[in-house]
Amino acid sequence: MDTQRYLLSFARGTTVLVLTIFVAACGGGSGSDSDSSPTALSCGDTTEPNDSKPVATAIANRTEDNSEEDQTSSTASGVDDDDFFTYQGTDSPSIIDVVDPNLTIVSSTDDLGFCLYATCLSGTTSLTCPGGTTSATDEDGSPGCCSNTTIQNSIDINSLSCVGAGGDDSSDILIEINTPTDVCVDYTFSTYF
Repeated sequence: MDTQRYLLSFARGTTVLVLTIFVAACGGGSGSDSDSSPTALSCGDTTEPNDSKPVATAIANRTEDNSEEDQTSSTASGVDDDDFFTYQGTDSPSIIDVVDPNLTIVSSTDDLGFCLYATCLSGTTSLTCPGGTTSATDEDGSPGCCSNTTIQNSIDINSLSCVGAGGDDSSDILIEINTPTDVCVDYTFSTYF
């Protein structure tokens, strides 16, 4: 039995509803009722296991200096593989610039969905998602913004603020990348704080 997963998201105000729909196609004419379990794709992803926030792949920490833009490459191994990456962003008091976490999909071999979440080290996390993105929360309830490569290739949250932290917007940043298709998708992303 072949199974296809479709992710649908609907946004209204600050509420996002995400539905996962599984569609199974049965083989015809054989009369057999055998069921084979889906197997994970073998795509040679060297960042695995990174399928959830607790086991996210750590990438280099960032400071508020936007010149620190490193690239990371990986592979999304089909619809059952969400890739998570994390870094700590440090707000530099000597820089008057605003903290603006950014995620850019530099290249990919197919469509990708991607999210950028923030958790302030002190205070309460406040952010507003830019146009072309939807508000979302990670598995621990931290706020973030999501989009996909059919709409745009980047998210730039220029409104991150740690309310009650005395102007220190240092945060843990979580990146989530996935594919809506059951194929191996090689990708490269860049990020800065």
